[in-house]
Amino acid sequence: MDNRTILENLQSRIRLLIIVLAIIPGVMMLWLRTAFSGDVAMRWFLGVALVFFYITTEFYHRLNQNRPPNGDRLFPSLGIANTITFFRGFLLALLAGLIFSPEILSRAPYLPAILYLLAGILDGFDGHIARRRDHISSLGQMLENRFDALGILVASTMGIALGKLPVWYMSIGLAYYLFILGRKWRLRTGKPVIELQPDRFRSVAAGIQMGFLGIALLPIFPGEITKIAAPGFFIPTVYLFLRDWLITAGIIDSVGGRYRSFVSKIKGTGRWILLPVIRIGIAGAFLWGVLSGGYHMTPGYMVVGILTLFVFMGVTAQITAIVLMCALGITLQPGAISPQTFIIIYCSIAILFFGSGRFSLWRPEEQFLFRQR
Repeated sequence: MDNRTILENLQSRIRLLIIVLAIIPGVMMLWLRTAFSGDVAMRWFLGVALVFFYITTEFYHRLNQNRPPNGDRLFPSLGIANTITFFRGFLLALLAGLIFSPEILSRAPYLPAILYLLAGILDGFDGHIARRRDHISSLGQMLENRFDALGILVASTMGIALGKLPVWYMSIGLAYYLFILGRKWRLRTGKPVIELQPDRFRSVAAGIQMGFLGIALLPIFPGEITKIAAPGFFIPTVYLFLRDWLITAGIIDSVGGRYRSFVSKIKGTGRWILLPVIRIGIAGAFLWGVLSGGYHMTPGYMVVGILTLFVFMGVTAQITAIVLMCALGITLQPGAISPQTFIIIYCSIAILFFGSGRFSLWRPEEQFLFRQR
């Protein structure tokens, strides 16, 4: 078959997929009319329809990119990976509906977190499946970035609506779209546009951002805690967007020797000095909390203490840092935020983003995290 025939077949299949998935919001809307009211059902449906229209339009009009990155021949099928990516977008549409109808959360408080975390889990599978099945396509690569950005925008908006995130956190969700608009403006005005090189830290940071948003949406974590942690996850992401913009605009030469030498020195200093000091800071902050009477030896704080010890020794410190922050968030009483808690949270975020550094006993997760995406 030639490319035109393949494209027509792909369009027919995606139309069928759209119709099948569209049945789900329709059925749910009927149930919501009965369980809540017609107004709640209509607001939810309109929110879903808005995002669903966006993802279907993106998918349908880019099917001509369903080809290898350096090839001309279209793949004859969407492939499992691209189908998963499309379903991930559908989950984000369902989540968007909840922004417009918060009444639903009175019966399903965990639903926003479940939808977003499931979409995040699927994000980890689509690329892996594409590589395993030799079905890596320009379509999948393009839509993965766009749906990642859409997910962050929808989840951050949901977090703001729930009182879990500050209003300014929405700028994280808008940053990708501003970046794309800026890039298009430079192209139209004839200004140089430098293509970004693959970056492991960029991919890992995006995954961490999605993980934070998913956890923040869980009702077991009070907004007081998630709002405190928000700047720690906000700053690295904003830094990456600013850095990438400077590279795109040609202000920073990311492949030049001077830039690489500078980055290498920063990484070396971080690994040998800063990150080990940060681990000591976490242990010191917990000990300070115990001695000052702020942290009582309840079962919850005993778990926090054990996790702190693991981070201090550098035993799977990145994974343990996540669990440590979650355990601390569950254990803390409302209004009990202390300087020690600030130190533990922000030092744990640093470990999560950058690793545990030298003098760590065991850090297998660092290789795993940087290899997966």
